[in-house]
Amino acid sequence: MYIIVSNDVTQLHVTDGRKGLVTIDTRNEVHYSVPCTSDFSAPRGMCENSRGEIIVCDIKSNALVEMTFTKTEVKVTVKESDRITRPQAICIRETDGQILVACQNSDILEIFNAS
Repeated sequence: MYIIVSNDVTQLHVTDGRKGLVTIDTRNEVHYSVPCTSDFSAPRGMCENSRGEIIVCDIKSNALVEMTFTKTEVKVTVKESDRITRPQAICIRETDGQILVACQNSDILEIFNAS
């Protein structure tokens, strides 16, 4: 289970490896739930980008899942890469906006340009 608070401190995001992602938006008084699916099956670490989108590591699909929140829905975009296997943790480097991804059982940190 991973937990982050949004940069503006209005949203709380929790990932659960079996249940998916749950977000509580205190500003809009909305509760979002993104259940596990075939493309989003084992969420792990996550971070927030400068646009307020959440990027979640999905360890089973070997992908980064980008989620955009509105008042009524969550848009989910799966971004796969052959450079990552079993992504476990993610962060965005503030100095240049690059995305850093750590994978399970690897001593290599993969770096991606944010786009």
